[in-house]
Amino acid sequence: MIKTNDFKSILANKWKDFLTMFDGRGLEAAVFAVLLAGVIIIGAYVLNFAFEPDTVLSKDPGKWGSFGDYVGGLLNPIVALAALGLLAYSVRIQRQELAATRKALRDQADHSRDMVRLNAMVTVIDAHERQIAQLRAAGQRVRETRHQVDPEADAISENLREKLDREVKGRDKWLREVESLLKSSSIQDIAREYARRFGL
Repeated sequence: MIKTNDFKSILANKWKDFLTMFDGRGLEAAVFAVLLAGVIIIGAYVLNFAFEPDTVLSKDPGKWGSFGDYVGGLLNPIVALAALGLLAYSVRIQRQELAATRKALRDQADHSRDMVRLNAMVTVIDAHERQIAQLRAAGQRVRETRHQVDPEADAISENLREKLDREVKGRDKWLREVESLLKSSSIQDIAREYARRFGL
């Protein structure tokens, strides 16, 4: 679904596109061109008769009707061309909006697919967590049973646990050593530090 902010930005972009139609000169330029053409046509007609000495504005409505037909005949193709341009532009905008809607729907479908996958993974993780809890409980029961059967088993188990802890601590110490070596500034520093620590 398209968010409100996305919709506003799309509208703002479409408005900018609308204002830059007709080769980037803008809607104002197109309106100005139509008005200028009308003024030139009417002006040329008026100027044609203005310099004749016997020219008087007619009071006959029929002549004014003919004049209106003349002006309309000249302006109608220009206005029709402008309307055709606006129609073509609106079709282009609708195509772009349709493409944006398709992309938004595709993104939403991808997001939904990811959410389904995530939910499936969470379900699997929950199943593992339940299994781990059951195994820990079973281990606890085994330890309790073992203690009742053989008291020395706890001592052996504790000894093994201590050895495991020592090994883990030793490993962690070496990991810290490697990490501190890797933080050195250059390979030469690492080599010198390695030689110093291990007496090489």
